[in-house]
Amino acid sequence: MRLPTVVRTLGSGALFYVVMAACAASDRGGGFTADGGGPASALDAFVDGVASPVGEASAQNAPPDVATEPCNKKGTGDYAGYVYAVHEYPGKTIAELSAVRVVAHYAKAAHIVEGASFNHYATTALLRDGSAAITCGPASGPSIDSATFILPM
Repeated sequence: MRLPTVVRTLGSGALFYVVMAACAASDRGGGFTADGGGPASALDAFVDGVASPVGEASAQNAPPDVATEPCNKKGTGDYAGYVYAVHEYPGKTIAELSAVRVVAHYAKAAHIVEGASFNHYATTALLRDGSAAITCGPASGPSIDSATFILPM
């Protein structure tokens, strides 16, 4: 084994770590200040950076994009007799919109189970680049009056 190569490798790794810790220390407010807190606070920040070079991280998810749309878009062609709720997502691709869930809101009690009415249901959406939609029902009297589109971020 070549001792000089091993020493250089270990030394360069240690130097790299010290430089990264110093950068972390400067990000945490180390440095000289007008109130005389210079070298001591810089040294403290450096020691903190060496002990824990990774700053505080947050694992909180971004809130979902939630929007409620009325069933007021009329179908065309073979679907002229139907109305739809549509929500626009400018710049989003079909792949990104594949996570959209929709909560459909019935105009009146739709399903009654053991005396309890269920006026909402979760479903997937019709997709195209930039928008999502659901069928609300026939234009003559749709059973769904609005829909809430939920896109996790």
